[in-house]
Amino acid sequence: MAGSLLCLLALPLTAAAPTARAADAPAPAQALLCRGTVTVSYDPPLTSVPKPTRVSGREDFVCLSGGVTGGFAADSYGTTAGCTSLRLFTVSTTTYFWDTGQTSHVTYTTTAIERLVNGTVLVTEQGTVTGGLHQGRTAVYQMVLPQPDLLACLGDGVSHLSGTEVLTFV
Repeated sequence: MAGSLLCLLALPLTAAAPTARAADAPAPAQALLCRGTVTVSYDPPLTSVPKPTRVSGREDFVCLSGGVTGGFAADSYGTTAGCTSLRLFTVSTTTYFWDTGQTSHVTYTTTAIERLVNGTVLVTEQGTVTGGLHQGRTAVYQMVLPQPDLLACLGDGVSHLSGTEVLTFV
C-alpha cells in the first residue's frame, strides 16, 4: 500500500547554532529497507455486492537501513469495491514521512495484484523516488493482505484488513 502519512516527531530542542535542515541532508549510501504493517479500512464495509466505497490505508514502518529508523504513509480514495475485488488499496503516488523529519515522494509506475493460493492478496508496486530522501532510487513496495472473511462478506461486511509490508529503495 502506498499513500501519504502524518508523522509525529519528538525532536530535541537545543540552543546551539543553526544547522542544516534534515530535509537538506544527502541521501545515505546504503539502500533503504523497511518492514511494517498496513491497515486498510472500507467505508461502507465490503460485502459480496460491489458498491461505492471509501478506501483508506495506513502504513507503519520499522527500518533496518537507509538513514531512518521508522516512518509511515497514509492515503484514501473512492472506488467501487466488494469482497471479490482485487483492487484493495493502490495509488500511483505516495509520500513517506520519516522519523528524521524528512520525506520521500515516490511515483509508482507498475502495480501487480495477485490472489495467492491461500486466498491472500499480494500487491507489488515499483517506481522511482521522485523527491526527498533517496531521490532517484528505485522503490519496490510489497504488501500481503488476508482473504476477507466470506461469512462477513455475506453479512455486515468487512470494515478493515491488516497485513504485512516491505519497502525498499535501491
